[in-house]
Amino acid sequence: MFAIGCQSCRRKSGIITRKYYLLFFAFECIILNFCLLNATRLNIIILLILFLRIYFTNYKPMIITLFIGGILWSFFQLEFREKFYNHIEDRVYQNAVVQVYSDEIKYTEDSAKFVAKDLHNNEQIQIVYMPSKINDLDYLKKFHGKLLLQINGKIRTPDLPTNENQFNYRNFLLSKNIYYIAFVNKINCKSKTANSLIEKIIINIHIIREKLINYFNTFPKILGSYASALILGILTDDFYETSNNIRTLGLLYLFCLSGMHVFFIRRYITDILQLFRISKEVIDLILLLVFPCYCIIGGENLSLVRAVLMICLGIISSFVLKVPLSGIECWSIALIIHLAFFPALLYSLGAQLSYLMTFILLSSEEESSIFLNFKLNNYSMPLILNSTFQWNILTSILSIVVGYLFEKIIFPLTIIGISMPIFKSGVSFVLNIFDHWFKCLASLPFLITFGKMPIVIVIFILFIQFRCENRKNLMIKYFLIVMVYFITFCFIHFPLTNEIVYFDIGQGDSTLIREKFNRNIILIDTGGKVTFNDNKEKQNTIGESVIANYLLSKGINRIDGLYLTHQDTDHVGYFPSIGKKIYFSKIFVPAGMERLKSFRSRLAKIKEQKVKVIPTTFLSSNENNIKILHPFNSGKGRNQDSLVLYKKIESFRFIFTGDLDQNGELKVINSYPNLKVDILKTGHHGSKTSTNDDFVQKIQPKLAVISAGRHNRYGHPNQETLDVLNRHNIPYLITAKNGMIKVEIKNNHIKIKKALK
Repeated sequence: MFAIGCQSCRRKSGIITRKYYLLFFAFECIILNFCLLNATRLNIIILLILFLRIYFTNYKPMIITLFIGGILWSFFQLEFREKFYNHIEDRVYQNAVVQVYSDEIKYTEDSAKFVAKDLHNNEQIQIVYMPSKINDLDYLKKFHGKLLLQINGKIRTPDLPTNENQFNYRNFLLSKNIYYIAFVNKINCKSKTANSLIEKIIINIHIIREKLINYFNTFPKILGSYASALILGILTDDFYETSNNIRTLGLLYLFCLSGMHVFFIRRYITDILQLFRISKEVIDLILLLVFPCYCIIGGENLSLVRAVLMICLGIISSFVLKVPLSGIECWSIALIIHLAFFPALLYSLGAQLSYLMTFILLSSEEESSIFLNFKLNNYSMPLILNSTFQWNILTSILSIVVGYLFEKIIFPLTIIGISMPIFKSGVSFVLNIFDHWFKCLASLPFLITFGKMPIVIVIFILFIQFRCENRKNLMIKYFLIVMVYFITFCFIHFPLTNEIVYFDIGQGDSTLIREKFNRNIILIDTGGKVTFNDNKEKQNTIGESVIANYLLSKGINRIDGLYLTHQDTDHVGYFPSIGKKIYFSKIFVPAGMERLKSFRSRLAKIKEQKVKVIPTTFLSSNENNIKILHPFNSGKGRNQDSLVLYKKIESFRFIFTGDLDQNGELKVINSYPNLKVDILKTGHHGSKTSTNDDFVQKIQPKLAVISAGRHNRYGHPNQETLDVLNRHNIPYLITAKNGMIKVEIKNNHIKIKKALK
């Protein structure tokens, strides 16, 4: 796509020159934004390559224009760079006035969540409202339209990931120009009246959207959830399982408002208006009015905004310019405008795919649908593997079949069902059939856990894929791509080092043991958090975003042994949610815990795995090359019944003590008088109830690791525990300060990595 020679620029007509000016400037803006926000060596190298490519066009007007444009663009984006690196931690947010539309507030049973505009500095803020009284939510629900809220609480910058390959929530918010999160406990509200005609129109559109949300909720769940997703861009809790199945199949883009939906709507409106013999010019004017309004109705997600922006640019140019803008030119201008107002836009995978896939479609207008689908999958695969680590083999086939069914059946039927309620039962029946079909397809064993593709490899594959547009030596290029995939897969799935990973899971505990070549993969505890709201089970847990994400990024979708040291939620609470994505071959628990109602209840949530549960004591066989040192008797899964695990990797010895108390630690060293370790995982998050002085003196660890949450209410690790470690000159690392702690072992050499320096 960059193969644009100097002579071609000079010989072609003005439209070609304009096209390449815009295209080069769009790519320049992309790379400059990445460099300004994160000046890595890779970003700088890519920027230099682009500048060299522009220079070697030998087309001086373009070189000068793009050079000056790049400087001006960089100055324009510097303000955002300052906000990007600004950090605020728990600042009081008192009597602040923010603005939000009532349709944008998402309610749960005990809280509300929405993005609001701070009227003091015109910045977007993520608001999490947790009132002390549930009635306060009812008070907020009474107001409609444009709301002014006076709020009290605390504001902070979203945390950066503290674990390798953890979902980066901060970048996700920054891609939407949201800099801060405010945790609010008190709100005073009033409706705001419109000051202008345009403002009045916008408020009324938002009110219509809110009424549609409530209207769709009156339909059967399946129809209401499909309508909310396809018309309003809202993935409801009722749509949770369906969206997960569709995501597994790689088809979620069909059910998120995007350019495809805008294309359908444009065609439907055009076909209807042409029946009344309305001219193309008048239809374009109507579309120019309809689509900005629909952008608000659809929730203003980035793909929808991109599509509407491109259509409006095309229509306006047809009225204003002698030669209307081409598709590529509209794409370039839309991207430039989008990046100007959302500089971190392309930190979002959705934005990357939306703009890349649109670019490929516009560049391949004359190709068959089958080959075009093949090409789109080839371009999207490396980006998806870099972010989600998995790829479904069925995606390539289903994207054609389901795309056709979506256009001809699912989308039209949903419109019919909500516009003519008499058909709602029949439409719901058909949608249930599709829902069941998606579930069956998602359960088929075609999902490949590839692992995280390094960004350098992603860029290399995309470069070769672009070079494939020139059909010369096509087979050699595709062979090269296949070999890169194969080598990367082997590199991920057959690591040359052993590793112990102490996850930063908050006030909880979870440790991964992975032997080289992935010969033996063990997870000790999963972390967890007490919840009282059933709806929260439908949301991704920290176990999924931290532990499951890390495992999948390393090409792991199966655990040989899950060891749950005892029953406490902060050690076992996330194992059902992790079990949605990771298969457990066996689960080991302290003898007696397998009979507990709380454990059986959690186990039932992954019943489809039919996992074998093994009650364990010190007499149990040493499966997975792990020695069980405790418990000595059957118990009830309490702290004093905790599993104590001993593992030796090469010449290094590790011990994991769960929440075992000091009396239990003394019993362990009495039973194993020769026990020595190199790294101690301290018991009970560094509580003074564990880490007995005699125990530490006896086992003589060279390093201690403490898993504790930031600002936890228990004061862990207690000073008494730190005093014991200091008294014996034992250095220690704490997940609350150091983030995820990784110990790598290779050829009897040990290397310790910390996520936070």
